[in-house]
Amino acid sequence: MKIKFTQILLIAIIMIGSIQLSAQKLGHINSQNIIVDMPDYKSALIEFQDYQKSLQKRLEDLQRLNQEELQDYQSKMDQMTEESRQRAEADLQERFQNLEKKQYEFQTKLQEREQEIMVPIQTKLANAIKEVAKKNGYDYVFEEAATLYAEGNDISNLIRKHLGLTVPEK
Repeated sequence: MKIKFTQILLIAIIMIGSIQLSAQKLGHINSQNIIVDMPDYKSALIEFQDYQKSLQKRLEDLQRLNQEELQDYQSKMDQMTEESRQRAEADLQERFQNLEKKQYEFQTKLQEREQEIMVPIQTKLANAIKEVAKKNGYDYVFEEAATLYAEGNDISNLIRKHLGLTVPEK
C-alpha cells in the first residue's frame, strides 16, 4: 500500500512539473534587424565611419611620407657614403616598423570605439526586451540567429513598437 502511494505521489509530481514546463511562454527576436533601424545606431554608424576615415587619413599620410623618404633615399643612395647609407636604411626600416605599429594601434582604436558606441545601443535594446517580455508574460526570449529552430512568437515587432520604431508590414 505504501508503494502505491509513493508511486502516485511521484506521478503527480512529474505531471505537475510537465504542466508547468509546457505553460512557459517563449518568444524570439532578430536583434540585428532591430538595431539597424534604431536612430541611435544610425548616428553611431556615421560617427564611427567619420572616426574610421580620420584614422585612415592619418595612416595614408604616414604611408605617403614613408614612400617619399624611400624615393628620396633611392635617388640619393649612389652619392651616399656607406655609413650614411646604413643610417638612412636604418631610419627607413624604423619608419616602416612604426607604420606597422600605427596600423595595429589604429585597428585597436577602431575596435574600442565600436565597443564604446555599441554598448549603449545594445543596453537600450536589452532593456526593451526585458520590459516587453515582462509586460507580455514571456518566460524566455531567444535570439533567432543563435537558434536552430524557433518555436514560439516572434516578438520583434513588439520590441520595435516599444522603442518607437516603425513596424514593417508583413
